[in-house]
Amino acid sequence: MASARRGAPLPPPASIDYAAYYIAGGRSDAALRIARDVANNVDTCDDLYGVARNLPAEVLDRRALPPAEIAQDIALELARLDPNEVSTNLTRDNGQTLVFLMLCQRNAAGAAEADPEALRNQIRGQRLTTLADALVEDLRAQAVIVAR
Repeated sequence: MASARRGAPLPPPASIDYAAYYIAGGRSDAALRIARDVANNVDTCDDLYGVARNLPAEVLDRRALPPAEIAQDIALELARLDPNEVSTNLTRDNGQTLVFLMLCQRNAAGAAEADPEALRNQIRGQRLTTLADALVEDLRAQAVIVAR
């Protein structure tokens, strides 16, 4: 892990925010192609909500957990990632499901003591942004362009 000053390691995060998008097919060519397409179309974890919007809820798992509560294989992959980077090295269901894992952010210990109202506003803003993005995608999909 990087350090803020030489010789001074950063404290461990209080929590890690990550998203796991599950793709049927394990490490098959088709599943890996879907994972590449998803990676090419998302920049942040919030973008995954648009990808999974018409799919069953269990396809996308977004969590913010203390490091000790994260499954070991996921924690090891997340340790290798920077925010908004992805990994497709893991599978579930005896190799039948590919895990598209994305690190959203590492939350510092002081974040737990942040102003609750500011935190509520941040979450509300993230939700509104996600809903607005989904609405724009729907409108684009429904648009009919007529050539003259």
